[in-house]
Amino acid sequence: MEGREGFGERLAHMLAVEPMRDDKLELILIMLRSASSPKTAEAVRQHSGASFFGPLETFMGGENAAVRARLLGCLMLGATMNRMMHEDFMLDDEQRRELCVELARTIDHYVSGDVCEG
Repeated sequence: MEGREGFGERLAHMLAVEPMRDDKLELILIMLRSASSPKTAEAVRQHSGASFFGPLETFMGGENAAVRARLLGCLMLGATMNRMMHEDFMLDDEQRRELCVELARTIDHYVSGDVCEG
């Protein structure tokens, strides 16, 4: 995983600008379907923890890394779901650039650790 420098910009660009990859969309749909089934929900939880949240917590480090990783996960899932429904976020090019800047700022805020301070 690349370093923390520029992470917010890279992730925001991926979430808001880069074309959505069909394989990622399919994985999200599978996880959503599986999470609603009592038989597969625990497997989804374990996989999410081991493959996504655990490494993200390590990357973020510091206090409240688990909480901050979940906040970032919520942001990522919400942005992805929005893109699935509205490819361009229903924004013009300038507004999408502004969205990308604000997403990057929010992501960096979560990663830095100051989001969970008193």
